[in-house]
Amino acid sequence: LCPNIYQRLTERWQIINQKLEQQSEDDEDDSESQEVLEEQLVRQLTREYLELLVLVLSGKSVYSEAK
Repeated sequence: LCPNIYQRLTERWQIINQKLEQQSEDDEDDSESQEVLEEQLVRQLTREYLELLVLVLSGKSVYSEAK
């Protein structure tokens, strides 16, 4: 489960980085809102993946320490 999720997130981050590089070269604003939403989604998925790893490896929730 973890290697598969990691691979998918890595692929998505590579796609986002490629789009950002292309956008800086092209300076087009056509699909900017879609790219922002996609980046936010990948950030949230990455955050949740890391929380899952912490929970699996330590047996503690990330949020239980913050309380």
